[in-house]
Amino acid sequence: MSEPKFQIGDDLYVREPTRYERDVISITGRVTAIGVSRHDGSPTYHLDAYVSKIGGGFQQPTHVAERDVGLRLGTPINQLSGRVNEPGYEAFKGIALSWGYD
Repeated sequence: MSEPKFQIGDDLYVREPTRYERDVISITGRVTAIGVSRHDGSPTYHLDAYVSKIGGGFQQPTHVAERDVGLRLGTPINQLSGRVNEPGYEAFKGIALSWGYD
């Protein structure tokens, strides 16, 4: 087995999610386990994934090949808050500081 690029706990996105499920817009999730492909010995990832489709989405455990995933960059907007002492405020503040705001 080749060394996995990602670790348990990493947030990933799936490139070309329609390879896994038709009519899917995106698949994102956190790595919960790492396995080995029976076909070529490459790493595979088990994700606690959120699957988005037109009209809604759902939570679903998903198993994907390493060639189809990348690190999810950034912080989803629904995890930010501009209000002091609310969940998401520290992430919001970090982004603001990175852009030169106090």
